[in-house]
Amino acid sequence: MGWRAKMSKRTRIFLGLVAALILIASVRAALSALLLNAANAQIARAATMPANARTHSLANAEQITHQARQIANEPRLSLARVRARVLSGAPAFAEPISDPDAIAQFWLGQSAWDAHQAEQAFAFWRAAGAFTYFINQARRAVDKHIWDEAEQFARIAIGIAPDDAEAHLLLGTAISFQDINADEAVRELDRAFARACADELRATILARHAEILAARGNLSDARALFERAHAIAPMDARPRVGIALLQLNAGARAEASALLEQVIADSPWYVVAYSARAQIAEIENDARGAEIWLQRGLAKNPNDARLLLPLGELYARQGRGAQAQAILELALKNETRVDGRSAILRALENLK
Repeated sequence: MGWRAKMSKRTRIFLGLVAALILIASVRAALSALLLNAANAQIARAATMPANARTHSLANAEQITHQARQIANEPRLSLARVRARVLSGAPAFAEPISDPDAIAQFWLGQSAWDAHQAEQAFAFWRAAGAFTYFINQARRAVDKHIWDEAEQFARIAIGIAPDDAEAHLLLGTAISFQDINADEAVRELDRAFARACADELRATILARHAEILAARGNLSDARALFERAHAIAPMDARPRVGIALLQLNAGARAEASALLEQVIADSPWYVVAYSARAQIAEIENDARGAEIWLQRGLAKNPNDARLLLPLGELYARQGRGAQAQAILELALKNETRVDGRSAILRALENLK
């Protein structure tokens, strides 16, 4: 006798009901997913429109998500509603949602931020694990010298994780490049140093502080901070180049040259050392030596705009216009920093 024949009628009825319930649940989930896709399509369409033209698409999305919720509720539907409300300008964070995932928490944080509710935004973003996103955005903005963006992202990162040393360093850096006399920049660097543990980071913080002091004309205190940074991280290139530039400013060209050549030998990636060494050569009326130092830097750091620009300017001063133009155009092609591109464009304009 087969296993079906051995099964009791009650068991067969029970298993049939279970199968029917599974089928119904699967159909409901599939239908809900289809509606969710339709709602997301309306939301994506609205995102491409001006704010005053989104009403119809967002209303459609709201209606579709409402229908989907009647069939099978899930966190992704709540996320769609949050996104739609953010795009509409409504305070989505004020509407509670059940079991929001990290993406929903991120959007809720954005909604609170747009409504100038910073502490609520930080709480949502903290729950979403969004610190990494914002600190990476701040790093990218600093690398591109987009200082206002770097400042905003760094402030958000600090709001999420107030004790993160790098976030305070990025904020202090961004502020200082917008206003070298801003005391807030120095306060942020002090906060960064107090929270930093790694020697390399501590040396970087002190070096940036020293650079600010040097730009303000406080050369003795700048030298002291560079020396302190060098003591913390003896192989770090940045403090040593800072010391060399102060030596050069004081007329000690031989000492500056020796220190820069030491940096070039053990940190050939640090391009500022090459351009500074080339500057000393040109001061000493050794134009060929200046060219050689910049070319050596480019051999180690191909197509680096920070070396191509001074090389193009050197050629321009020597009356080598065609070579200068070719080098400056290559620099422009490879430069990603906003102020760097502006400097190259000025140099190209000066060639005319």
